[in-house]
Amino acid sequence: MEPNANEVAQHLKRLILHEVGQYYAEQRGDQYLPASETLTDKDLEDHLDGKRTLGIKLIQPKTLLVKAGALDLDAPSADRADLEAALGTARQVQAAAAGLGLPTAIEFSGRRGWHVWVFTQTPIPAATMRGLLTALADRAGCPGTEVFPAGDRISEDGKVGSGAKPFKLPCGLHKVSGYWAGFVGEGVVWGEDGLPVLPDQGSVLEAIEQAAPAQVLGALSSLAPPTSGAIGPEERLPDLSRLGEAEPACIAWLREHGAPLDQPYNSVNLTLARYAVSRGLREEEALLLAGAVAQATRPEHPTGKAEPQDKLRNFQSALRSVQREPARYPFNCSYVRGSQELK
Repeated sequence: MEPNANEVAQHLKRLILHEVGQYYAEQRGDQYLPASETLTDKDLEDHLDGKRTLGIKLIQPKTLLVKAGALDLDAPSADRADLEAALGTARQVQAAAAGLGLPTAIEFSGRRGWHVWVFTQTPIPAATMRGLLTALADRAGCPGTEVFPAGDRISEDGKVGSGAKPFKLPCGLHKVSGYWAGFVGEGVVWGEDGLPVLPDQGSVLEAIEQAAPAQVLGALSSLAPPTSGAIGPEERLPDLSRLGEAEPACIAWLREHGAPLDQPYNSVNLTLARYAVSRGLREEEALLLAGAVAQATRPEHPTGKAEPQDKLRNFQSALRSVQREPARYPFNCSYVRGSQELK
């Protein structure tokens, strides 16, 4: 591998790849052939070495959550003029996102286009990411732009479902053009071949900002329902305007401070689930709330659920229990109010 390839691999794992259930496909010409097994470190090494070029399936099969999503902005050709025009469109999307407080990153595809990525600190539902990106493209004046994940669902074996369509993993060699893909910064330097000169990918990836739950929430609340028809009526953006309004004091405290150190995380998630069901929140809304609490929780909390994704999986389990028997789980703050931190 290149000298900083291991660093790049670690950043890709942090920003995009799932530790469990990361399915992928291998690029062969203009097609991607699905692999039967999940991604290994050797597969990732081969990708970064240019020996193979991989497309990854952004959705985690068991949770249907994503850590990242992207808009695919193609130029008519790989000529510099067309690439610069398409980059201008990508910058429009980036500016629209910045206006909503949402950080983004732009990647050269390695052939004739650009990808505008959104990365999140905690995984969010695939449907929410797709809705967010679709509405963002509408806001930026480029409706109909291809969105990844391409769907909301994927089967547990990674083969079936609208979300099973692979998207090229960054920092690989495009097999058709023979050029490297990679992220660019604010200023793009163009080479004599008419293609962008890619900066050191380790440094660029390290500087990429992941959107906090509050930033995702703010962007979703500001965006009108998309009009491009890229997603169906049942998948429209959730109405998140109610979140944060007149929240009980214990919920507001959890959102800001995370789980108290002297309370089991299971109890905190059960409190959040009780609140979500009693308030009539949609699952996307409930997961964003749970994600905000997971992100705010201090690292020293004595929970076995070290990663935000583990905390969210536990929350989903609690939510299912409350949804099945809501009368058995009325909302109250007793668990949280028992904490000495709230005295």
